[in-house]
Amino acid sequence: MSIYDGPVPDAKQPGSRGRARDLALVVLVVLLLVPFTSKPLHIDDPLFVWAGEALAKDPLHPYGTSVHWFESTQPMHEVMFNPPGDPYFIALVTRVFGSSERTLHLAFLLPAVLFAVGTLRLAGRWCRRPGLAVLAACVSPAFLVSATSLMPDVWMAALSTWSVAAWIDGIDRRKAAFVALGALLAGACILTKYVGFGTLPVLVAYALGRRARIGSWLPFLLLPLLLWGAYELALHAQTGAWPIAVASHASGPPSNRSPIDVALIAAAFLGGSALAPMILAWASVRKRGAIAFALGTILVVSLGVWLRWSALQHAHASPDQAIVVGIEFALLSGCGLAGLFLVGRCLWMKRGVEDLVLAVWITEILVYVSCVNWSISARALLPALPALAIVALRALDRDGASIGAVRGAVIAALLVLSAGISIELAIADGEIARSAKRAGEILVLEQRSAGRRVWYQGHWGFQYYAQRAGATAMEKDKRLVSSGDAVIVPMLNTNVIGVPEKEYRTLNTERHDLHVPLTTLGRAANAGFYSSTLGILPFGFGFEEPASYWVLIHR
Repeated sequence: MSIYDGPVPDAKQPGSRGRARDLALVVLVVLLLVPFTSKPLHIDDPLFVWAGEALAKDPLHPYGTSVHWFESTQPMHEVMFNPPGDPYFIALVTRVFGSSERTLHLAFLLPAVLFAVGTLRLAGRWCRRPGLAVLAACVSPAFLVSATSLMPDVWMAALSTWSVAAWIDGIDRRKAAFVALGALLAGACILTKYVGFGTLPVLVAYALGRRARIGSWLPFLLLPLLLWGAYELALHAQTGAWPIAVASHASGPPSNRSPIDVALIAAAFLGGSALAPMILAWASVRKRGAIAFALGTILVVSLGVWLRWSALQHAHASPDQAIVVGIEFALLSGCGLAGLFLVGRCLWMKRGVEDLVLAVWITEILVYVSCVNWSISARALLPALPALAIVALRALDRDGASIGAVRGAVIAALLVLSAGISIELAIADGEIARSAKRAGEILVLEQRSAGRRVWYQGHWGFQYYAQRAGATAMEKDKRLVSSGDAVIVPMLNTNVIGVPEKEYRTLNTERHDLHVPLTTLGRAANAGFYSSTLGILPFGFGFEEPASYWVLIHR
């Protein structure tokens, strides 16, 4: 069945040495992540684990349980803003191998490897150094930190990348089966995270760019829509709610900030989260005019940060810390904007079908992150990493087969820097997770052994371990705490509802020192890797800020 009227593009076929090198890069990705397989559950991991455990018992009811996640106990379908693709994988792993932390993390090496191999497959078609593109994507903080979690971000990015790769193979090789596979993978991507809908414009852009006959590929795009529609109808029949409508409550502008502030924060998250591709974009530039523009961008952004600083910063940093945060914010946002300009310049200079696809791919993710999602986050930028890395490598390809010894050494040093920062951030994120686990287990057991009933506030991994140790969630509008009961309150957390000061006394404050130079979460550091509502930077300096937990006793 012929679906393409134009000439068949040449597909680059790597030799045996190239395949061995690229395989080594995939092995390197696994080796980078294996040390983090003992990481405790963190951020939203518990939500997906609970959903997976429920699915292991009843696979036909994705969200048929209840959970206390915000301020009161609610049905799972009211607090889960993602389709059940990730929980189904957790359910499968749980049924076959068990549900220990290490087991789940080892299983989640699969989407990380698929992400790397999918990026390699695409990069092998569109640039001369596919291994370098994979390395750039995988040593960026958005990937390396996200790949140590059990959340659906890496799965979604991997499925999206493979969907594009299969679709391109189908169009170029005139194979309807591969086109159908690409469409089905897009459907699986949507059923993992709704942002997977952004894969569809990328597929359309490539088919139109290659002038494939519309009647031969457009019907296949009904497949992901039918999969999504079937899920919506099934869950509506069970719960009476439309999942996409529930998820829409988590969409909208990232905050009540001005468009200028949102643009600066988005640029800072891009510059930090996609650090390696941004570095390669800079390394691809030789002309003085482009370099001058990039440096000018940093200066202009620095001026904008200075003018808007009172609106941008959080009020938790000391004056000295605020200066450090301001400098880092100016550098990251300037790097993000300048890198984006350089990416756009490369796309404009080439203006081929591949460049059209890459432009659509990058643009739709940036629009989603800055205009649609409820907050800006590093993990939301993860799906754009393959496209950003490939664009940067295509820019390097303009100079021919060799990039020169000096330039190559500079690129290697900068990539090592990006890898070092990403590894340190993964270590810091693991330290925060371990602190929450220790507090959730030890503090609860101490108070229970003293004969007290124990309540907790906050969520994320702390909630998971406190609840498992026997504590009960404190609900906002229910006064169920009795005299003598203990309430444990984490400071580095979310949805902490507070207590009336006159009704409680402080028994003690537990402080866990986090000896990390960089951090993904920190009030003084303004670091909010997982959400810009927690900080205006994807990562920041640790400032020796401890993770604190209050133990309160009801009078």
